[in-house]
Amino acid sequence: MKKHISISFIILSLLLFSIQAFSQAKANGLDLKKTVSLLKSDSNIVILDVRTPEEIKETGIIKNAVNIDFKANDFKTKASALDKNKTYVIYCRSGNRAGQAAQVMSDMGFKNISYLKGAGYAELSKELNK
Repeated sequence: MKKHISISFIILSLLLFSIQAFSQAKANGLDLKKTVSLLKSDSNIVILDVRTPEEIKETGIIKNAVNIDFKANDFKTKASALDKNKTYVIYCRSGNRAGQAAQVMSDMGFKNISYLKGAGYAELSKELNK
């Protein structure tokens, strides 16, 4: 009897873990080439810059991008005001914060989130201006 209960508990635990892992959406990391292609092919995509205002002052911002500073305490509040059904591509300086922001937004219920992985503003700006 104890053996059946133990096996049932293990199976139930694995099932619950699988359901939880499946239900958590994952943000999609894109390389520079795929990101540029996506942005050039769909003008309805919202480009989200998650760098600080200081970084933007130094370098500028991608045309039509929306800035929400990922390091700011109100990131989740500002992000929650965005339309969760739109498609977003997120970038930062190097790709790290963009990935973190994408996962946070995915966890908040955003459906179509991608981020520039392994590159940032400088590379994206250069490629979009070619």
